[in-house]
Formats: sequence, C-alpha cells, structure tokens
Amino acid sequence: MAFTQTDVDALKSAIAKAGNAAEVEYSDGTRTRFITPKQAADMLGMMERDVARTSGRRPKRQIRVITSSGF
Repeated sequence: MAFTQTDVDALKSAIAKAGNAAEVEYSDGTRTRFITPKQAADMLGMMERDVARTSGRRPKRQIRVITSSGF
C-alpha cells in the first residue's frame, strides 16, 4: 500500500488527539491501532518517507554538529 499525504495527516491528527493509544483509519479503509506513542511515531516516519519517495521529493534530513573547545 502506498500511503498518501491524507494518511499522514490522519495519523498526525490521531496522535495529537490520543494519549497513549490511537486508532487511525486510512484512505483505503484499513485501520491501525497503536499501543505506544513510539509505535505511532515510527509509523509516521515510515509513512512520510513513503509519501516523499512516491511524490519524487526527498525526505527531510537533519544533521546536528556538536563542537567543543577541548577544555
């Protein structure tokens, strides 16, 4: 199943509304129930990568640089 931006938005909305458990219905009628916020966050990341890949956009990447003076 290829996810759509509508599916990503539905999951984000469910995460915002629910505390520890959320149930989401996707555009194709399937439902998924998440037990922990980590499961929902992992699924959201996977869905966003899938949407970016199918739309030809590159997924967002974040690089953090930490420096120290050595003291």
